Amino acid sequence: TGVGSFVPPKILTNFDLEKMVDTSDEWIRTRTGIQERHVADKGVGTSDLSAKAALEALKNAKLLMKAGAGAVKLEGGRKIEKQIGVLIKAKIPVMGHVGLTPQSYQRMGGHKIQGKNDSEAKRILNDAISVAKAGAFALVVEGVPAGLAKKITKSVGIPTIGIGAGKGFKNHLES
Repeated sequence: TGVGSFVPPKILTNFDLEKMVDTSDEWIRTRTGIQERHVADKGVGTSDLSAKAALEALKNAKLLMKAGAGAVKLEGGRKIEKQIGVLIKAKIPVMGHVGLTPQSYQRMGGHKIQGKNDSEAKRILNDAISVAKAGAFALVVEGVPAGLAKKITKSVGIPTIGIGAGKGFKNHLES
């Protein structure tokens, strides 16, 4: 996939924090290991940061396409709509990936079935719909209950590929 990231240039050190609150560099470092952190300026939102990351991803995706890739695959849902849009405008085909997403599975509690409860299932369904509306040509649906996978397939209007999500797919990979 075309990967991009952006870190705000402004740095806040532990010494800067010492001037603001009752703490010390030593106290912070011994408990957290953190010496400095990057912070966004006031008024800069995460969507602004993600747009800059998308430009980096676009640059990397173009390199992949020049090397012979037929498309890029992006994991996520509503949070990556802008990135999908940027890539589509650049004529780079995008395949989406929802449910259990390998690049962030640790934040999901490991390799576990996603979407077991109603709120999680609704979020994943909405993520899938968002990815399709943003312009993805196909969607990987991984590690979700078979019923949710079928609902996603019926709702998105693009081809779906199931991985560990039941056998109700035209395109299915065994996990």
